[in-house]
Order: sequence, then structure tokens, then C-alpha cells
Amino acid sequence: KAEPAPAPGDALAPWRAGAEFAVWMLFIYACDRTDLVARGEKHTSQKSFWCLWGLICLAAACTVRSCRAPRVLAREQTEEWKGWMQLMFLLYHYFAQAQLYNAIRVYIAAYVWMTGYGNFLYYQKTGNFGAVRVCQTLFRLNFFVVVVCVALRNEYMLYYIAPMHTLFTLFVWLALRIGRARNDDARVLVVKVVSTLLLTALLYDVEAVFRFAFGWQPMRALVAFHDPLHPEFTDELHEWRFRSGLDRYVWVFGMACAALFPVLSKALARVDAAEAAARRAIRGAVVAALLGAIYVYHDAVFSLDKYAYNGYHPYTSWLPILVYILLRNLTPALRARYVHLFTFLGQVTLETYILQFHVWMKTTGLNGSPKFLLVLIEGHFWLNFAVVSAAYFLVSVRVFRLTCALRDALVPDDARDLPRALAVLGGVVAALAAAGH
Repeated sequence: KAEPAPAPGDALAPWRAGAEFAVWMLFIYACDRTDLVARGEKHTSQKSFWCLWGLICLAAACTVRSCRAPRVLAREQTEEWKGWMQLMFLLYHYFAQAQLYNAIRVYIAAYVWMTGYGNFLYYQKTGNFGAVRVCQTLFRLNFFVVVVCVALRNEYMLYYIAPMHTLFTLFVWLALRIGRARNDDARVLVVKVVSTLLLTALLYDVEAVFRFAFGWQPMRALVAFHDPLHPEFTDELHEWRFRSGLDRYVWVFGMACAALFPVLSKALARVDAAEAAARRAIRGAVVAALLGAIYVYHDAVFSLDKYAYNGYHPYTSWLPILVYILLRNLTPALRARYVHLFTFLGQVTLETYILQFHVWMKTTGLNGSPKFLLVLIEGHFWLNFAVVSAAYFLVSVRVFRLTCALRDALVPDDARDLPRALAVLGGVVAALAAAGH
């Protein structure tokens, strides 16, 4: 949730938010780019990783709550989904559990799926394609990332989740914006989804089109990346093509799922209303079919080594996502409850993703990856882990709330005031960039 709205006449509230935000940026810089905080090697124990994950799940199980409005993929449920995936993603990095690479790729695909699904549902239901909504969304996705890039002189692509979600969010907006008067027509939606899929294939699978789309300035500057750990990659678009290309289709699948959302909801309602024996038989058959599908997927694709798996991932990541959605929503009891701990953490996935680099771990420097652990208490791994993790999540929550507060203050509700607000924001970022360089 965003910070509570300031009291009427509280003109200093945005300034206080900005001042606190600046303090946290200094904290981030001090943690990662100075010797004020020590760094240590990663603890790569699989046993420690799985024991910690088990304890987290036990604690999370104590926070089960009822949804306010139970339905398929309720907001609490999607935030829960993001939360538990993000925690495993973070621990995967912290404990350097390379054997989980394929699972993490599926989790990232699920985040991208939600971009297609959530934005499609919003635009179809509200019809709000206005500039204010677009600017609010882009501010939420990019403000913190841009400020971190300016402060630490990193390239935008280091935090590839932000540009990838930004691009696919804009693509969903464009697909629904064109011919918006007919977004209630199922045939039109089919045409839009299929057309989007074909255009995405054209963009990523035809070299000349990809180079044309992303090779011009300033687009190239946004998605270019120079990896100090891999100087052999001389093509500055390599990282962007690899990262965004892995999930280039799954957001379109998210759009398709959103279009079919009423169909799935009605089908589950019919199953819920069936006689007990029929209901058990149908659910049993569905579970058996889904488990069979995931077994085949695991055996044929998921068990491959990371390099071979990457070749199949863009075309197969939709399957485990679909299986999870159906199993998670199969019964009314499952749809009516959510795990609050994971839901809470799911709200700050962007902040925890970025801050893991700089206040939970430490990078190798400019454009660097988080190869080291941040150490406040030397010689006591678990005590240090607890203290650093507490600080890390505290900063993540505060930055999330401050970003929302600054968005509300800096992005006006009246579209007529947007040009001036954008000019001010652009000037501030340009000034910070000039000062940083």
C-alpha cells in the first residue's frame, strides 16, 4: 500500500519523502561502493538453503488469512505468488544455488506473465488508456531504478527486470489501445492476441527487425549493457536480447489467459456446483492430467542443463505457470485463502530485486553483479544474515512506500499538468546524471 495521503495543506509531505529517499540512497551507496561495510564470500550450502526455506514456509503457514473477495487469481493470491517466488529467487542468489537456475527462470517468466495478465485485465475492465495512468505505471516501474543507476553510475540494463516489464507493459497498452471500442468482442481479442504474438516473433526472431527496433538512440542507450565480468560479449545488445528474449512470449500468454478469465471462472463455478461425486471425479481428473503434464515437462525440458534449457524456455514456460494457476485455484477453499507473509513481500518485489545488489549483498563495482555478501558482523554468518536481512527488508519497504508517495506528489492526476511535471522530472534526472558524472 502507498503511504497515507498527506493531510490537506501539508505541502511539506513530498519534501519529507524526498529527503528520506535521499538518505536511503546515501545508505545504498555507502553499503555497496565504500569500504565502510565489509564484504564476504557466499555460503553455498544446499542444506542451509533448504533448511532456511523450510523454516520460512513454516512461519508463513501461520499467517494464512481469508481473501476479501475470493475469486480466481485474486489480488492477494497474485501478490502471494510473487512473494514466495521472490524469496526463493533472493535466497538462490544469496546462497549461490546454481542448481535451481531452471526453476528461477520459470519464476521470472511468471512475473512477466503477470505483466500481460494484469495489464490486460485492467485496460479491458476500465478502458482507462490515459496518459496519467501510463505515467503512474512507468514511474512506479522506473523511478527507483533510474535514481539508483544515476547514483551508482550503473547502466539501466543491469536491472533488466525494469526495462523488460516496461517494454511489455507498453506493448499490452498498445494492443488494447488500438481499436479499444471493440475490446468486449471475443473475436477482436483473439485477433489482438494472435497479432501481438506474431509481431513479437517478428521483433525477436528476425535479426534485422530486432536491430532496427533497438539499435537507434536513445533506445540503444537504454538497453545496451557492458558487462565487466564478460568482456567477450562485444555486442552491447547481447544481454538485452538474451534476457528479454527468454520471456518474449509468456506475457502474450498472460494476455490470452486474461481474455479467457471469464471462461475459467465459469468452468470452476460449474465444478463447484456439481454433485459431490462428480465434483471429486472432475477435480481428480484435472489433478491427474496436470501432474502428468508437469511430469512430461520435467522429464523432457526442465531437467536439462541450463544452456539446453534456455533454448526451450521461451516456448515452454507457460506450462508450469498454467499448472500452478489451475492447482492453486481448483477449489473454493484454496481461492478463499492466502498466505499473508508472502502477500506482503509480494508488494515489494521491485525494491527487493534492486536492493539485493547493494544492501543485502555487494557487487563487484560498476555494472557489477552481487558476487559478495554484505558483512556487518564478521565471523558469525547466521547472526549477520539476520541483521543484514532485517535492514534489507526495512529499506525495501520504506523505499516502496516513498516511491508511491513521490509518485502521487510528482505525477498529477490532471493530464493537462503532465507536460510540466515530466519536464521537471526530466530536469531533475538530467541534473543528477550530470552531477554524478
